[in-house]
Amino acid sequence: MLLLQVINSISFNFKKESNVSNSKITFGGKEVIMGKKEKRNLWSHKVKETPAALELPKGLFKRSPKEIAEVLKKTVMETGKGDEFRSAMSMLDFYINRAGKNLSTEDKVRLDLVKNELRKLFGREPGEDE
Repeated sequence: MLLLQVINSISFNFKKESNVSNSKITFGGKEVIMGKKEKRNLWSHKVKETPAALELPKGLFKRSPKEIAEVLKKTVMETGKGDEFRSAMSMLDFYINRAGKNLSTEDKVRLDLVKNELRKLFGREPGEDE
């Protein structure tokens, strides 16, 4: 499952404070307060549990921009669903957004270069995907 791998490859800092009836969790800079019996149904949980998620090789986002773009393109082309370019960009954006502050400057630059590689592979001009 692609999105499961993406989510699992990112480390998260959860800060849990418990009192008698509620739990406070800081997630992505937002504080969420939940009752004792309430489930933690975050949107990312639903995404990673979705059976339609695509599978990507482990450690994909640590490779070169060209390799990442080629694997993303190959993966979305195999599914044949909708706009393959948008799907590939969405997978990349999902990874970048989930990584958030945990991405180093070097990783941000490298992953930004992947967007340019995807544009080349799909024959798109810069700004055409915006």
